[in-house]
Amino acid sequence: MLLTEDVPQLSLEVFSDVFTKVFYYDASPVSDTHPQAADANAGQIFDELMREFNRTRGCHVFVGRTMGKKKRQKQVDVKLAVDMLSHTLHGNMRSATLIAGDQDFLPVLEALKLAGMYLRLVYISDSFSDALVDAADESHCMSWREVLFFTDGSFRGSHKWPSMSNGDLAKFSNNNTHTRILAPTDLPGKDFQKKVAEAQGYYYLEVPGIGGGAELRRHTNLQVLCSCAAAEFPKIFRYEPA
Repeated sequence: MLLTEDVPQLSLEVFSDVFTKVFYYDASPVSDTHPQAADANAGQIFDELMREFNRTRGCHVFVGRTMGKKKRQKQVDVKLAVDMLSHTLHGNMRSATLIAGDQDFLPVLEALKLAGMYLRLVYISDSFSDALVDAADESHCMSWREVLFFTDGSFRGSHKWPSMSNGDLAKFSNNNTHTRILAPTDLPGKDFQKKVAEAQGYYYLEVPGIGGGAELRRHTNLQVLCSCAAAEFPKIFRYEPA
């Protein structure tokens, strides 16, 4: 996880309200073998965040190593797998929730099931393995709205999720005389063509509605509106920032 001032900051306090214990595994954004001066600020933010996490009620942090120019994490996945097996074999827990989507965790999930552990898998829609989902006793696809809920209050306050309203763009345009349909050159990707309008200081995007039909999403920032739609509907929209 690369951290800068503009990257969502997780709030483990929210997790600690849901779970008895929280174990968080990550590695620094600064490479141990190829440190770059440009990464120094991100490294400092990461260290401060890990200290804060470790002092949160019921939370425990393991920091692995980051190696090479491509900043590959080392020891993180292995440590997570070993800890899950250790807690299971020592009878420290009867159920566990893994927040991940990497198929590399499949062997440990299979081993934990054989040991009698009840496993819940939580994953994000654009990054998961079908085999991992099938191996879990229970699974939940976390929406990007839920991801936003697990960030800290200051980030949520400055990154509002687009609001919703019923209806499609054509009907909205007919009812609002000052509506402007955005041209393709104004949009962050061809998938948004003829689906975005501007009116009275807001941008409106037509997305699929629940149970059919269409809904409109509204936001003052076009980039936020489109990037949120791409996160929520990855099979329909691809966000291509300039």
